[in-house]
Amino acid sequence: MKNVIHKVVMGALLAIAAISTVSAQSRKVEVWDFGGVQSKDATNHISVKDIDNADIIGADGKFTGGELVFGDLTLKTDKNDRAYYNGKKNYGDQGYSAFDFKDGYLSDGMYYANGKGGENKRYMLIKNVRAGDTISFYARISNSGDEKIHFASVNENGEKTGVQDEVAPLAAVSKKYSYVASTNGAYKIYAEANVG
Repeated sequence: MKNVIHKVVMGALLAIAAISTVSAQSRKVEVWDFGGVQSKDATNHISVKDIDNADIIGADGKFTGGELVFGDLTLKTDKNDRAYYNGKKNYGDQGYSAFDFKDGYLSDGMYYANGKGGENKRYMLIKNVRAGDTISFYARISNSGDEKIHFASVNENGEKTGVQDEVAPLAAVSKKYSYVASTNGAYKIYAEANVG
């Protein structure tokens, strides 16, 4: 059996999302890095050029709101969210571009949710996940308070199925989150609408 990883980098701050798969088929690690950074020996789904060309990001680096779709990953944004990356629509350098994570990953850009999230607001949706895939993502909040992040199986309408909904604390600490999908289908990653 061959391990495959899918990564997502975003920022609630979300930096990177990845999916690792244990499968009889040979699959590469899939990476969605919201800084546009390309990983070696992986299938990269977001480039700096993709972010530069995104219609829902203004020249000032602020999102107008809506969805960004990169293959099997959809990022649901809201107005005034921000893009931090080394490209022409970078919001700026307020210290949100680079964070060190304990596993050695150093982010170089991210999606910044400029407000509270929720199940239907400011989320990531990953489709075509296979049972046994490991989805990893890096996240943190920029403020303090009691916030939680969800990794939940959803149906074709984006509603939770109840099969899997794993919840973890989300704090102002750079952290990697990893989950093994228990079923084939789609999964949503979102923060509750408390403080994050």
